[in-house]
Amino acid sequence: MPDFPPQYDMHQSLGFLINRTGRRLGHALRTVFQENGFDITPAQWGVLCFLANRDGVNQQELAEISSRDKTTLARVIKGMEKRGLIARVPDKADRRQNHLFLTREGAKLRDALVPLVKAIQEQYEEGFDPQHLTLFKEGLNRVFENLAHLEKLDS
Repeated sequence: MPDFPPQYDMHQSLGFLINRTGRRLGHALRTVFQENGFDITPAQWGVLCFLANRDGVNQQELAEISSRDKTTLARVIKGMEKRGLIARVPDKADRRQNHLFLTREGAKLRDALVPLVKAIQEQYEEGFDPQHLTLFKEGLNRVFENLAHLEKLDS
């Protein structure tokens, strides 16, 4: 483990800044959803979006795509299924596997939330030059990829 100099400022580390920003974004989404009468969490919103783009994925694929751990995702899916937002369909070849599908109700909810999420996105992208925004996204993806080896250690 590297020695950190005494003047190390955690508040300037990428990990701290990314985590702090992620928490604020989650709070903003929850607030906007609630203020507009939608009983949905940011995690559920993510599932709606992933299934809108890749309907029929199994839970394992969804966990990988969404970078969520399987246990947390299973709870999210169970709650969404109870509310009729998604449907689990057993795989015909392997009954242990379930494929997830967006219901009409789930698609309707996703469509209603898109303008709210786009408004938040406009707020947090405000002041960015498009080229800088592209570089910033590339940088975040690089950090994500640089940490991929840690997940392999957990397996």
